[in-house]
Amino acid sequence: MTAAQRDDPDRTVSPGLGEAQYRAMLGALAEGVVFFDLDGRVQDCNPAAERLLGRSLAQMQAMSPADWHRVAPDERSLAATEMPLQETLRSGRSQRGVVTGDVSPGGELRWFEINYEPMLAGGRVIGAVASFVDVTEHRRETAELQRHREHLEDQVRERTQALSLSERFTRAIADNLPARIVYWDRELRCLFVNRQYCEWSGFAPEQMLGRTMHEIFPPERVHRIERQLAGVLAGQPQTFERNEFDAAGRPISTQVQFMPDVRGGVVHGFYVFGIDITERKRDSEHLQALNDELVIERDRAQAAARAKSVFLANMSHEIRTPMNAIIGLTYLLQRETRDALAQQRLAKVVDAAHHLLGIINDVLDLSKIEAGKLTLEAVDFDLDEVLARSCSLVAGPAHAKGLQLSVNAEALPDTVRGDPTRLSQVLVNLLSNAVKFTEHGNVSLRGALLDADAGGLLARFEVRDTGIGIEPSRIDSLFTAFEQSDSSTTRRFGGTGLGLAVTRELVELMGGKVGVESMPGAGSCFWFTVRLQLAQTEPARRASALEGLHAWVIHDDLAWRETLGDMLRRLGLRVDEASSLAAAIGQIAAADAAGDGADVVLLQWPLADGGGLGGALAAIGSAQRRGAAVLLLTASGTAPPPDGGGPNWVHAALALPTSRSSLHDALIVLLERHPPEAAAASPAADGIAAALDGQRFDARVLLAEDNLVNQEVAKELLRLAGCEVEVAENGRRAVEMARHGGYDLVLMDVQMPEVDGIEACRQIRALPGFSRLPIIAMTANAFAEDRAACLAAGMNDHVPKPVQPAALFDTLARWLPPRDAPPSGMMGLDEFEDPTWADLPGLDAKVGLGYFAGRDAAYERALQQFVAQYASGDAFDPARTRFDADGRLRLRETLHTLAGAAAAIGAQQVHAKAQALGALVRGRASDDTLRAELVDLREALAMLTAGLRSRMPT
Repeated sequence: MTAAQRDDPDRTVSPGLGEAQYRAMLGALAEGVVFFDLDGRVQDCNPAAERLLGRSLAQMQAMSPADWHRVAPDERSLAATEMPLQETLRSGRSQRGVVTGDVSPGGELRWFEINYEPMLAGGRVIGAVASFVDVTEHRRETAELQRHREHLEDQVRERTQALSLSERFTRAIADNLPARIVYWDRELRCLFVNRQYCEWSGFAPEQMLGRTMHEIFPPERVHRIERQLAGVLAGQPQTFERNEFDAAGRPISTQVQFMPDVRGGVVHGFYVFGIDITERKRDSEHLQALNDELVIERDRAQAAARAKSVFLANMSHEIRTPMNAIIGLTYLLQRETRDALAQQRLAKVVDAAHHLLGIINDVLDLSKIEAGKLTLEAVDFDLDEVLARSCSLVAGPAHAKGLQLSVNAEALPDTVRGDPTRLSQVLVNLLSNAVKFTEHGNVSLRGALLDADAGGLLARFEVRDTGIGIEPSRIDSLFTAFEQSDSSTTRRFGGTGLGLAVTRELVELMGGKVGVESMPGAGSCFWFTVRLQLAQTEPARRASALEGLHAWVIHDDLAWRETLGDMLRRLGLRVDEASSLAAAIGQIAAADAAGDGADVVLLQWPLADGGGLGGALAAIGSAQRRGAAVLLLTASGTAPPPDGGGPNWVHAALALPTSRSSLHDALIVLLERHPPEAAAASPAADGIAAALDGQRFDARVLLAEDNLVNQEVAKELLRLAGCEVEVAENGRRAVEMARHGGYDLVLMDVQMPEVDGIEACRQIRALPGFSRLPIIAMTANAFAEDRAACLAAGMNDHVPKPVQPAALFDTLARWLPPRDAPPSGMMGLDEFEDPTWADLPGLDAKVGLGYFAGRDAAYERALQQFVAQYASGDAFDPARTRFDADGRLRLRETLHTLAGAAAAIGAQQVHAKAQALGALVRGRASDDTLRAELVDLREALAMLTAGLRSRMPT
């Protein structure tokens, strides 16, 4: 303490204390105490001040006011004049709680809370004393707290803004939803309502919020929803519809949902969502009306589809019936005639008939597929045989054009399970097209295995040709019905454009795909895949007789050499191959010299170099010491006689393409030295004999058939098989004859007058002791369900029309025991001219007599019966004919009978007119049209019967 301070009686610091006491008191203080003179220089301090300021008293005394580094609370540096000490020294006023920072000599900033007190002497300021404490940590904590508080305030502010935004957003959504929304608490007090609800109810928000449902709505309105209120307050959502009125009094339909507000297992209230479904219900009612109309249209469409199915079945019958006559009678004529020119013409008739039948089948197949009526078989079959048979059907046209036709599917199993008929149909379609559009080169069929497992296999078949090819732009339309790659091909090559459409549908039904790769002028490759099952039974092969034999294949086509070589190896033979006879002779001789001569030679015929057969056989004979059997590979399967006196070693010929089993059988016959049978009969007779396979049936057969022509065809085929035949002209008569006839088998036409075949079968089955009588359906109906209907009625089997001899004989073999006696035979159908009936307008007597096997007396009796029945023409008088439903049905039946009778006598004009008029009746032609056609038919019938009567003996 300075002397001035000690001597001044006005000092304000420590009055009445002694120096020692004063010093002790200052030293005991934890606060720092500093004494400043009037100039602001340090005069004295206590130890706490030295510790807190980090300076000794001497250091502080040496400092001027400008030497102090003071910092304001906002952390800016203070000038000496700005220091709070100067204010106290100037004014003499105390300052308390002043916070000031001080930077120590080491550069550390410390904060102090300071109290300044003036020191007075004689009423004037002579200095000041400062007491202070270190608040650095406190300030730091305060600043941290401040920052935390500000952060919290920011968060609260942001949260408040977010909540406000969320509330506005929620309100905006609620107000703009197309639903009426309101929230009621457990006391049914409204706590929230959206704009839609207010507009609907006519209440403002302030009229609803905070008020109960009973205060807002009439009692009866609340009463109507008491059940729903009880349910939702029990925690169960409620959904219901109600008809009500809006604020404007308009009737509306509302769908209402009560959703409980469950928190902590307690229902605090519930939300109400109301949606105006007036338009929806109106649309629903309209849609229901449309659906009702669609149901009506669907029923009409289904009825039309059923009518289409019935029409197709009838068309099948109507078309196939004359086809049956054409094909059947042609078979019989081919069997009887020996005239070469007639054979050629009859062969052309058969070809044309089968072509027409193929078109009919394509149309019907496509219709069946579109109607979902076609079903696939699942039977075990020899795949090799199916491929060979398919190729054989196009072999004739192929060889006629000089095309090489080959088949190779050795990578596929011998037997598989599937539908052989449909697979063959696809193959024949593609092969026929390939042959049709290829002028030179080759056509090949290849089969490959793409995938196989325990469930079956995926096979790929390719038909390649070297034909005209297809423009890329036309490929996409190839498999569309009624389209071809080029319309000009219709004129040049013929065809309907249906084959490939049917092919695609059949392939897809068999689980596969179909496609084509082609370029114009570079040929085409049609391919398809099918899924087949593994065969349930494996047929026995007779390959043991050929095991180890040595065979030579001589053919200029590499594909055929490879195919035949694969077949022979799988039959157990050792195989060598050569492209020409000249190339093979030396090798055969060398092998023979080594003790490995040829057992059999498969030789291409005609030879590629044009050599004769005699020379070829002599060359083979001279090449080895022992003889070798020679199998000619020909287009026809017929072996020509040697032309040069060479050894007659050719014991068999084989038509290419062939199957492995056919090759096996040909080799067996050849190696057993079985000479060929003489071909005394015509080709057709050979085909029938082959179909009979030596079988004869000693049986009485009842033929139920209303068509006279079909009667004649079926009778002749049955007699050829050794059967005694009796005919029933309708189903009713068939039942009567079956009851008393003691027949071994009934061959039953399905569509007949009076009683149809299905009903006749049911009646026969109902007779005592007739449960085991074989009854075979004979129908031209195309759909599988028609066959199913026949079987369901009690028939045992089915023969399709047109009746093919092989199919008929196979069926007879299944149901009749064979006998060894020769067939009964039939009367010859030699050509003749009868002047009695020649040149009669409207009558082809030659055709008519043919139906009666040339028997003039029988034919004349039929003509007399025809005149007696139809001369008056009353049944076709337009004035007496009714055209209502019953009348049209009777007219249709009468026309059907007339058409059959006219066809039977060769009255082709009347037959055609009756059929055409029957089609008009079925097609629901107008009454006027039918009357006009009846007049025309009646005139033609009158002219015919008058001409017949004029030439009949009186």
